This record gives sequence, C-alpha cells and structure tokens, in this order.
Amino acid sequence: MKQERITTSQLAIVVAIAVMGTVVLSVPRTLSIGAENSGWISLMLGWAIGLAGIFLFVRLAERFPQKTITEYSALVFGRWLGKLVSLSFSAYFILLCALYTRVFAQTIVIPLLPETPISVVLGIFVILLIYESHAGLQSIAQLSQVFIVPIIIAALVIVAGVAPLMDLGRLKPLFQPGPGPILRTALTASTHFGESAVLLVLYPYLTRRSRVLRSGWIGLSTALAILLPVVLGGVAVYGHEQVQRLLFPTLSLARLIRFGGFVEHAEVLFVVLWLFSAFLKVSILFYVSSVALAQTFDIDDYRPLVNVLATIVVLGSLLPENAAMVLELTDVVVSYGWMYEYGLPLIVLLAAVVLRKEDRHDEV
Repeated sequence: MKQERITTSQLAIVVAIAVMGTVVLSVPRTLSIGAENSGWISLMLGWAIGLAGIFLFVRLAERFPQKTITEYSALVFGRWLGKLVSLSFSAYFILLCALYTRVFAQTIVIPLLPETPISVVLGIFVILLIYESHAGLQSIAQLSQVFIVPIIIAALVIVAGVAPLMDLGRLKPLFQPGPGPILRTALTASTHFGESAVLLVLYPYLTRRSRVLRSGWIGLSTALAILLPVVLGGVAVYGHEQVQRLLFPTLSLARLIRFGGFVEHAEVLFVVLWLFSAFLKVSILFYVSSVALAQTFDIDDYRPLVNVLATIVVLGSLLPENAAMVLELTDVVVSYGWMYEYGLPLIVLLAAVVLRKEDRHDEV
C-alpha cells in the first residue's frame, strides 16, 4: 500500500480539508454555545493547541518513518495491547465518518431535497465514497487540490456578502463568559484541529518528509483562515444567542447574500462547494480508517475492507433519529475527542521514548 505517494504540499491541503470539511457549517453554533460572543477567541486557542498537536504527531512519526501508528503501536506496547490501541484508533475515525456522513446527507435533504428520503442520499454518497476509496490516496489528494481554492473563495464570499449586515458591537465585550468557558470551548475547538491526526497514518506515504511540520502548520492555518471569518460573521450578524439556535449558521449566512439586488440564492453555490469539501473530508477519514483497520488485522491491502466499512458507516449514520440528535452526538464527540486525538499519540510517544523504541532506517 505504501507505493502510493503524496507530496508535502498535498498533505497541507489534505490536513486543511480534514479539519474544516464539514464543521464550517456548524462551528459558529458550537463555539457560541460554550463561549458566547468570544467563540472566535476559543477558535484561536484551539488552533494553537492544534499546532502543538502537529508537532507531537510529527515527532512521533519521525521515530517510525516507514510505519503508521497502527503498525508501530505493536512495537511499542507489544502485539495484543498494540492491536487494541490500533483498533481504537480505527474505531474513532469510523465513528467520525458515520457522524459526518449523516451531517452531509442532512445538509442536502434540508435545503435542497426536502422530499427525498435520507437513505437515498446516503446510498449515493456511499457509492461515491467506495469508488473514491478504491481510487486511492493520490486521487483524494488531487481532488483536494482542485477544490481547496473554490472552497476558500466561497467562504470569503459569504463573509463579504453579509458584511453590510454585521454589527461588530455583538462581539463585545471581549472575554464576556470568563476564562473558564473560553478555555473549555478552546478544547472543543482543538478537537476539530486534532483531526489532523490523520498525519499519523499518511506520514509513510509522503515523497519527502523534511518539511512535514511546516506543511501541517500551513494546513491548520488554512483551515483557520476559513473558519475564523465564518465564526466572526455569524456572531456579528445574528448575535451569539440566535446563532446557538441555528442548525447550520453558515448556511443561514449564505441565504442573506444579495449582490446588486440581482444575485440571490447564493447558498446553492455554497452548498455545492461545501458538498465537495465534506465528501473529501469523509473520504480522507474513511481512507485512514480502512488502512488502519487493515494493518491492525495484518491485511496487506485495505480495499477488501472498504465495502464492509462502508456498510458500517451507513448503518451508524442512520442511528440518530433526526438532525438535532446528529448534531447533539457530534457535539459530544467533539467535546471529548481532544483527549483521544492528542492523548493517545502522546501516550505512544512517551512510551516509545521511555522504552527506547524507534525505527529510523530508510527515512526520506
């Protein structure tokens, strides 16, 4: 499987998509619930934690440059405990795939196809997901390169389009809820940036590894450049109390755009671009899950597992009864996911250092 290769520039884009691909729709609501009008401060702090996380991921990966975290966990902890660590890593990303797949389908059904059964949308999505997963990592990276610029432009157009409606007074006073809620919400925000832990599986597939740290930081900064204006715009237009009541605040912002009195319904263009972003994010997480699970069970090729995992993802995405429950479950995972995304790699790194486990040969 390691015959597939991506460049460090592609890695930066993959990291950016993995972080902001789906959350850009709901992140103003999530942060406003915890930090009120200071959600943007929590986002910045979460980004800083994410930068430290990239440093952690790279330092861990550099000790085993030819292996993924699912492979060297067995070297560090022994076969059975290492397999348990690997399985939990895979399970976490499969859970994320299921939740984000449901969010993806819900976002299509609510504004565009309200009469269409959600199972139909899920079925089409999973067929595309299976196809893209079989195409491989290079295909996912190349598609990400194609769509990253339009996605950035779409987010900036939304903010520019609603700029006349913004009241910056709604962002005051700074630090209104106090340091405690802001810091707790920052941990929530760091979970989004912590999904860059996909690097722990993708590292061996890089053509060059001398600039991985910089690429990871560029990817997180790109995601921040998209998320921060959206969070600021959502609160400045609606106020933090109303944002908390919106399922998809960014989509609501897009519906307000009017250019010259003749450009309306811009949310359709935004939704189309967001769909590509969300699809690519789920594809990245699904690919990482498939590879990690295959390596956990010592299977040389992940592709035989794709159909099975796709079925699990669909069934898992159908469990929540409605969109509100989906967002509630997603909020729970996001609230505590930082402990898993940063905690597990930190434990593996500390154990590797204490036990003097490393495998640095043939590093590119």
